[in-house]
Amino acid sequence: MSMKLFTSPTSPFARKVRILIDELGVTEKIEMVDTAVWSPDTDFRTVNPIGKIPALLVEGRAVVADSTLICSYIDEQFGNFGHHGAHSDGSWIDVAQWQNLADGVMDASILWFIEIARRTPETKAQWWIDRQHLTITTCLAYMEAHLDQMPVRKGDKVNIAQISLVCALGYLDLRFEDYDWRAANPKLATWMRDISTRPSVASTAPPK
Repeated sequence: MSMKLFTSPTSPFARKVRILIDELGVTEKIEMVDTAVWSPDTDFRTVNPIGKIPALLVEGRAVVADSTLICSYIDEQFGNFGHHGAHSDGSWIDVAQWQNLADGVMDASILWFIEIARRTPETKAQWWIDRQHLTITTCLAYMEAHLDQMPVRKGDKVNIAQISLVCALGYLDLRFEDYDWRAANPKLATWMRDISTRPSVASTAPPK
């Protein structure tokens, strides 16, 4: 069964899928297709009508869109859903909640970046920028205060919550060099420093 992942080196949601693929050791089974969704010449919507990446095209079935759904599908196919927590002990819901928090940071960061990068100065909405910034700071503050409660896997393995968080923090570093999230969140800063040496994280780091 052939698979194609439509991706971009700067997309944090696409990076989440790419890290999981690397952790599962199935990079040779999924073809990576770099996609410029903002290009007026792209025909990407013939693949994913929503027009967003990542999108996973699976032979013999409709496209799988949304990073959370793609990661669940890939983990089920190749990892026995091991990166998403167990249903037997209920740990999956804790993993899902932390993934949701990290994804919230990514969503807000992208909306913030689009507002400042895609709009003209006279059409930028500061109240909208402030709202996204508030979402980011409150989510990071929560995770900083409860970092010892983040679900982790035993041994040298990571779960989708950890993967999502590294992608969220990495995107902040990529797009907002002047936003010093580390100063207010020293525990997260240390955590990010340590996990960034992981091969799957280092190899998927976005270009500066």
